Formats: sequence, C-alpha cells, structure tokens
Amino acid sequence: MFRSDSVALNFAATVAGSKDRGKENDRLSEPELLERWFCEAELPPLAGHVDELDLERAKSLREAIFKLVDNRLTGREIAPSDIALLKSHARAVMPSTRIACDGCNTEPPDAAEVNELLGIISRDAIDVSPAHTVT
Repeated sequence: MFRSDSVALNFAATVAGSKDRGKENDRLSEPELLERWFCEAELPPLAGHVDELDLERAKSLREAIFKLVDNRLTGREIAPSDIALLKSHARAVMPSTRIACDGCNTEPPDAAEVNELLGIISRDAIDVSPAHTVT
C-alpha cells in the first residue's frame, strides 16, 4: 500500500493498480471501508455513517485527485470539471480545533460530517498539487 505524508495522495492510492484505472482493486468498495479509511487516516472522527451517496462522492473526488496529480506530472491539461469538483469539496466547512478549559491546550475537533472530511482531503490535494495549479 502506498503511504505518504499527504492525506490526498494516500486517498488517491486507495485503488490498487492506479495507472490502469480499468483494472482496479478498489479498497473503498463499500461505505464501511471508507469509514475505516477516514479513521486510519487520522482525520477528525466521523459523525454518523457513510452511505452509498457519500461513497460515490468520495470516489469522484478520489478520481479528480488522481487526474490532477497525474496530469500535472505528465504535463497534460487538467479538466475544468475536475478542478470544479476539487474546489467544490474544498469549500466545505473545516472542523475546528477547540481551546481547552485551561486556555493553554487544544482539544480535537468535534465529530465531522463526510463532506467536511472530503473537504480536508480536497484542500490537501490542492496544497500538494505540483506548482499549486488549482486556483
């Protein structure tokens, strides 16, 4: 399994054999697997559960991230629809860290909705994109 310091790159790598996307081994084939991946990725805790629509939205984001990175590395143009999808997810509300009662420490964010977790992943994809090309 591919591992990096980027949650977005790790997310894109949840399809084995990614270079040939038609012959894939999808590690996120059902909602429960996406829930487990969110936890393993050390994202804020999930509020509720992932449903089929959430899973499809996550897979669409994953493909857009893959295309963004692949196209930047190969010098090809990035489809406007992929950029629009990344931007749309990146606009999601960010789960906020809270200040502890002592005023000196922080507490982890409250549980986050799926769209907020996808927003974290999308913003990371934009941050790690070669030459920061998504504007």
